[in-house]
Amino acid sequence: MGVVYYVGCRDCKVLRDLDKLHPPYPRSIAEAKQAAEDLVPYNSALLIGFMVEHQGHNCTMFNDHADQDSIENFTWETRNFWG
Repeated sequence: MGVVYYVGCRDCKVLRDLDKLHPPYPRSIAEAKQAAEDLVPYNSALLIGFMVEHQGHNCTMFNDHADQDSIENFTWETRNFWG
């Protein structure tokens, strides 16, 4: 169980699946430091890599509870970012 997250670029109309990200919502530096220890590196790397590729673009995050009409205009990434 858990919520699946996606990061999307509105400019390029692509989505990347981040799986179950379990995003923290820190409200202080101390909470942010603890959250960094709890993050799954795999998911974080997927998010950071996407944001670097699409820096300066209009990016957003969705989860599997998002309005499906809002994500049907996007396509899944076809580029093999694993190598």
